Amino acid sequence: MHKNILIGCRGWNYHEWTPDFYPEELPEDWRFCFYSNEIRSVLVPLGDALRADTQQWREDSDEEFRFVFEYSFSRTTDFQWIDQLQKLLHHIKPVVDRTAAILMSPVSAKECTEARIKRILQTVGSVPVCLDLPDAQYNDGVVETLDRFNIGLAWRNAQIPISSTGRMKISLVDDVDIITLRKILEQLHKASQRGCGTGVFFTEPRKAPYLARQARDLAELLGV
Repeated sequence: MHKNILIGCRGWNYHEWTPDFYPEELPEDWRFCFYSNEIRSVLVPLGDALRADTQQWREDSDEEFRFVFEYSFSRTTDFQWIDQLQKLLHHIKPVVDRTAAILMSPVSAKECTEARIKRILQTVGSVPVCLDLPDAQYNDGVVETLDRFNIGLAWRNAQIPISSTGRMKISLVDDVDIITLRKILEQLHKASQRGCGTGVFFTEPRKAPYLARQARDLAELLGV
């Protein structure tokens, strides 16, 4: 894990990462252990988390490795989505102390009501929350509400970061050139200097490990 910025991929169990990332002889059930030593954080989709043995994840990674878990809202009742969120939190209990944030993806900004946000925070407890809102739905009212409850916002690729506080700020990147990657790291570093947790996660499976390694090396060169 880098000292200021989490750098990782969305998932790790991809056959196409062999042999350029995973050695040919590496058994499939050793991939996470290998990944956790090479790339020091990971963004885990909800389905992958619920199917996994998270106690094994704890045993296969060290105490400085960090997880971010994705949770997507669906058009369900409050009871249903809270129940699913509670199931996620129960399932990741073995690694909750190594969980940097839960990244939530609402269907729309209308779902970010004050009552729902309060319920989310009551459910997740001390785990930081970051929202991945549809681009067109960023507005001052939503950002102001999230700021009030100390919830961060995710941003994508070269998008200019939204001015929000929150305990966690995440950049989601599918592809990027070196100049833009540097700008992303510098923006995240500025946020970390204000006491905000930060991370950049690469979401395009074919390019993710290469870009994560590139980001790690660049962050070390920049000293951020």
